[in-house]
Amino acid sequence: MNDDGDAFTPAASKGSVANAIKATTSDTMRKMIHDARSAFYAGKDKPGYYIGGKTGTSQTIENGHYVDNQTVGTYLGFGGESSAASGPKYVIMVQVSGKNMNLQGGRDAMPIFTDISNWLLSYMKLQPKG
Repeated sequence: MNDDGDAFTPAASKGSVANAIKATTSDTMRKMIHDARSAFYAGKDKPGYYIGGKTGTSQTIENGHYVDNQTVGTYLGFGGESSAASGPKYVIMVQVSGKNMNLQGGRDAMPIFTDISNWLLSYMKLQPKG
């Protein structure tokens, strides 16, 4: 129900769209995200893999107002390939949040991504670049 008491009618599905973005745009973004992670956090990753990710931190809303003492931290990353050309073998999204907690993507969510990513490399028996 909406605020007027009327029932919502779902919109008709438009279906999926192939090639929503150009392959070159995807390649550029993947390289930028990998380069940023390599510049600041490469020492945390197992060597020989193409890993990338992006942090996010956002305020939360309660009762229609932003809350000053509470944030949500996220980290969205990919990895497992030995080069950019081979494509990612996994994608991981980590979200951390809690009542009255100021959590950040880089400080709180990224280390969880790193632990899972490094574990997956071994679990999936992925080989590093030679």
